[in-house]
Amino acid sequence: MSRYKLSFLNRKTLSLSLLIPLFFFFSLSGNIAQDVDCSCFSQLSFLAKKAAKTPAYQDQVKATKGAIKEHFSSFLTQSKNIKSDFDCFVLSNQLLITLNDNHSKTLGSQDAIDPKSAKDSIALAAFKGSMGFTTTKRLKIDLDSLEQVLSRKSLEETEGVYDRLPYAKIGVFYQPKSKRYQAVILSTTLPLWEPGELLYTLIPFGNNYFKMIGGSLSTKRLIALNERIQNGYFLSAEFQKDSSMANFSVSPFPLEKFLRKELGPELSYIKIGSFSSFYPTLSDAETFYASLENNLKKKHLIVDLRDNSGGGPRNSDILFEILQSYEGNIHVLINHRTVSNAEQFAHRIRQIGQVRIYGDRSNGTLAYEIKKGAFPLNCGNFIAILTSKRHKEYLPFESQGIEPDVFLDYSKSWIAQVKGLLE
Repeated sequence: MSRYKLSFLNRKTLSLSLLIPLFFFFSLSGNIAQDVDCSCFSQLSFLAKKAAKTPAYQDQVKATKGAIKEHFSSFLTQSKNIKSDFDCFVLSNQLLITLNDNHSKTLGSQDAIDPKSAKDSIALAAFKGSMGFTTTKRLKIDLDSLEQVLSRKSLEETEGVYDRLPYAKIGVFYQPKSKRYQAVILSTTLPLWEPGELLYTLIPFGNNYFKMIGGSLSTKRLIALNERIQNGYFLSAEFQKDSSMANFSVSPFPLEKFLRKELGPELSYIKIGSFSSFYPTLSDAETFYASLENNLKKKHLIVDLRDNSGGGPRNSDILFEILQSYEGNIHVLINHRTVSNAEQFAHRIRQIGQVRIYGDRSNGTLAYEIKKGAFPLNCGNFIAILTSKRHKEYLPFESQGIEPDVFLDYSKSWIAQVKGLLE
């Protein structure tokens, strides 16, 4: 297992001794005792004990009539035969999928290489000879033949060739034995990645959701997140089959967290990009909300919650109170990247009347809450994120998402579509 903290020598040190090898390893602590058992079984046992204390586990004991205990036991048995960090990382996330709690996941303890060092040719060359570089998996496969086969797949099929220009092209194919999809690098301009490397493993878990497990494009840190593939788009990772097709499901104002526009004599628009309860975002939100109080007078209001990754009621409750007193019609935009407290907000605001929701199904990550944060597994190379609080009223929407009243076309402006419906 890769157990040591990444370190980078500065340029002055490098200039003194190019003969000294650089070592780059994963670890949170960097000094794990040699007698610690870092087998995959040991790490999953540690994770399973922690996960069994969560509200989500207790809910699944009832929902599955105890079958989740057998699932945990099965994953622990599988872990005894796993030798690689990457396969163990995938299995740890598979174990957590059974909780039906999409906040819960494991991550790599830190970036494999920081973005600044990735631009340094000497540091990058050293990294490519390290354990950190080889933590991800390489597939023994004919990439040219694979690309030819996958390029014939239709836009609606999950399998196919996807681009994220100008960074990488990937081939996504199904493995019937493991019942999962693999996304392999076909070509890339990124120095951290090479053709043939496995970028993501995609594990279906219902309602067209995948747990996407793999490496960060920019730092190679091991990550796991909820993904959906719709109309040839990776809705989170932004790969797409046809790069000439615009994707209007995402916010047209990606750099703005809070924004107001007047779209006509009877229509105002506000974008709420975050419900973070931490400063400085919270103070920015408070200032923005103050500008809205007693200042929303038009007949229609679009509230854009696309790409809002959530936060907490300390932020969102302020906006909720303002909208409760608004006398016009509210039109809420949501997408797959509407997550957590933003999903809760969409559900709550729907209940007050004169509200319609547009767009696409949300992320499905809203019934449980992270209160105690993250903690390292016993060997320090993985971090577990587990929840410790449930919100019963949102349990029906976990892994299901909030359904809009009106689904919108990905190929046309969502704001323009709502305006057209109002007109």
